[in-house]
Amino acid sequence: MRSFHKLVVLFFHIFLWFNNVAEADKGKPNLDKYHPGSGRLGVELDYELAKAGAEDMIAGKPASKGKMQSRLIFISHLTGVGRVEDDELAQIAMDGYLEMVQNANLYKINKADFPSVMTAFYYGNEIILASSQKGGTAITYTRDNAVSRLVEQCITPATKSNEAKCGEMSAAQLWQRLHPGQLISTAHIVTVTVISGNKNNALSSKPADLKVWPPCSPTNGGGCAEIVGPGKVVDREVLPESWTGPVTYSTTGWVKTDMQVLSFVSPVQQQTTGQT
Repeated sequence: MRSFHKLVVLFFHIFLWFNNVAEADKGKPNLDKYHPGSGRLGVELDYELAKAGAEDMIAGKPASKGKMQSRLIFISHLTGVGRVEDDELAQIAMDGYLEMVQNANLYKINKADFPSVMTAFYYGNEIILASSQKGGTAITYTRDNAVSRLVEQCITPATKSNEAKCGEMSAAQLWQRLHPGQLISTAHIVTVTVISGNKNNALSSKPADLKVWPPCSPTNGGGCAEIVGPGKVVDREVLPESWTGPVTYSTTGWVKTDMQVLSFVSPVQQQTTGQT
């Protein structure tokens, strides 16, 4: 009888162990395999950033206090773009959002951990597509450069904020990684932010669910005052009324930057000076 009791206790502890493991993994993205972006805009999860885990696992970075340690941002960078009209940029942002939905489902990302916003950041002949950030603390890989001040100011502004995790901040920091040592030339930058109106589950969003929102700024209900306005990161907003229905655009000649260069945990490019 005593042996039977010990066996029952053993099975009970095994059950508790498996249950704790299941609870710990509940809602976590499945990062066992890399899934490249399959859409024509190439939007995909920054897989290496997500795999890196909490910032205390990366040398020199502060510990994350977030419940979800993996930081999830979906990004793409395209060159050779040419002229893009406002309604086309809005459509590109919407298509980028839907590509994010497709890629996120491959990683089985929980709907509560899915970024809510996709930002299209257009300048010169380049477009950066970057989502808002979910999980962990705000990205800190742009410390001690031209965007660092914005990161610090946008983490805890007086007005409502996303703690420097908004799509505009993701895009600005990607810009800094691509053009280190340079100042963002606001004269050539416009932006559009797209968010899903599907409040029940953005991961099942369809084109009809998507809405164009003004970029994050105090006048639009939150954000950092240093982001939007003349002489700031975003020189000109693409407003919701600029998009009245589906439009077509050509991606002929567009070149996607490799994620080994674009990822936030990739080596920073060679430092240059000047202004674009």
